[in-house]
Amino acid sequence: WITALGTGPAVTDIAATVSTLLWTQSRAWLFAPFWTTLTGAEGTTWLGKHLIGRVRPAFLDAVSESSSSLPSGHATAPIGFLAYAAACDLPGLRQRFEVPFWAATVIGLVCPSLVFLSLNYLSDIAAGVLVGMVWLLAGVGAAELSQSPSALGQSG
Repeated sequence: WITALGTGPAVTDIAATVSTLLWTQSRAWLFAPFWTTLTGAEGTTWLGKHLIGRVRPAFLDAVSESSSSLPSGHATAPIGFLAYAAACDLPGLRQRFEVPFWAATVIGLVCPSLVFLSLNYLSDIAAGVLVGMVWLLAGVGAAELSQSPSALGQSG
């Protein structure tokens, strides 16, 4: 079930829920950066899988995946941006620390499960994490720029 958190249907459900929450809770400024992160990571993953076409490891017969192995799509999921969105307005340092800490814990559980289930090689996961981090930085950068005084037309 931990691995299922990074599957397409789970990411779709999470994206729909997060989009609704951002829009209805007066946090629409995070809507475009979230979708930038999500579509950028998913698009890069899809392109990488189709261009590279790495065959998945064969070990467990009960577990299978139809797409190629590199980069790991589970590892590119936008959980980092969700942690940023949840933590950026929290008042205390402890809360702002705990949200990304628990997000990193989830990532730290999902990624090894992919190797354990023989869905990915370790290098596939490393590539997926790298793709996810690049798009996380792009999304956070876009969110921060949208909130900067110069982007809002305010003077310092």
